[in-house]
Amino acid sequence: PVPPPQAFLAAMLGAFVLLSAAAKLAATFSHFEGTFLRRNLFLVFGCADLAIAALMHHHSAVVLEFTGAGLDNFVLLLMIEGVAFLLDAIFRPRKAKSA
Repeated sequence: PVPPPQAFLAAMLGAFVLLSAAAKLAATFSHFEGTFLRRNLFLVFGCADLAIAALMHHHSAVVLEFTGAGLDNFVLLLMIEGVAFLLDAIFRPRKAKSA
């Protein structure tokens, strides 16, 4: 079995590698026009922020036990940022720019 601190670090590294890959894929293949590319990246970043916040919350007891510091502030910050990205991506009206 993997020790809890090592599992947390491996999960966080995996989450950031997935975020990096998703951002690259969105930038390369999603839309050629900047307005909609930005929207797609905001969707990727918002979902990633919420997933990483959930991951941190899931492992917060392990981090608190081994470091003496909790992750609650980071979780809250990532949740606020993720929701802001998603709200902007979903609700902001966007028009394609003419070339």
